[in-house]
Amino acid sequence: MIQQRIWLISGMLTYALVGFGTATAVKLQADAWVTKPFVFDLATEVSGASHPYTFLQGPVWLTLSFKGLLIGTPGPKDLGRTSAKVSFPKGGDTVEVEVAITVNKAPGLNLLWVVDSSGSMGPWQSEIGSGLAKASSTLSGAVGREVDMDVLSHDGAQLEKMGAYPPLQLADLQSAIMRMGTMGDGLETPFKTVLKYLAKKNYGFADITRPLAIVYVTDETEQSAVPVADYLKALPKDTKHFGFFAAGDLADCRPDSLLSYSGSRFETAVAASGGKAYSLCGSMDGSIADFGAMLSGIH
Repeated sequence: MIQQRIWLISGMLTYALVGFGTATAVKLQADAWVTKPFVFDLATEVSGASHPYTFLQGPVWLTLSFKGLLIGTPGPKDLGRTSAKVSFPKGGDTVEVEVAITVNKAPGLNLLWVVDSSGSMGPWQSEIGSGLAKASSTLSGAVGREVDMDVLSHDGAQLEKMGAYPPLQLADLQSAIMRMGTMGDGLETPFKTVLKYLAKKNYGFADITRPLAIVYVTDETEQSAVPVADYLKALPKDTKHFGFFAAGDLADCRPDSLLSYSGSRFETAVAASGGKAYSLCGSMDGSIADFGAMLSGIH
């Protein structure tokens, strides 16, 4: 008859099956982040761990290497708690390791730039682009985390998938904004365009669990038939809205001017979300620094 003996020693559950050697159960914890590579080294974390390793169970996104590395990249649907179990021989005994893994939201932000590409926007695209390029270090320090960016023309005709900043350089963002050009539709309907864009899988972003911020760059008011309240309700929860606005021609623009349309649809969206509007006139340094600080507060 096989006898079983159980001890609890220093947090490790050790039990012996007489005549069959000793099995030791080790329980550990680890954190993972959505869309970020996860690596857990058993040889480092467990004293005496060595191959051959046996993968007993775990989530589908996780694999076990020959050298005892648990490797994988969880997706948005993998948020929450999971676990992996691995065993390896130690002398005449067996060690079974259970790693409790908590998959967290990645500490980043999705940022959608919606740029007016109509005929009057050439000077303003240049203003916002050069302002961002000059303020690269300021914005990077203020945001303090990875930002995944897309640039979308107001009519949806053009989309530039920029990827993550950093390592993306803001000079690349400047170029993308300039490439929107001035041949777009003269009817300003970015709200309608944004809703079509967000209807796509993952919104075009790698991790849709991150918070979303939308930045409008325009010199006109919003003219789509979508009611502002319906537009805001259709967006992901807690979406923040920002604007870099101008009114009139570049030569007539004042540093304190925003859109000259009182109670405009853009202004309503920005105010309702707790975002902020900035002027495209004059020096951009202060505006970009403040914009970065606002982004850093989005969680």
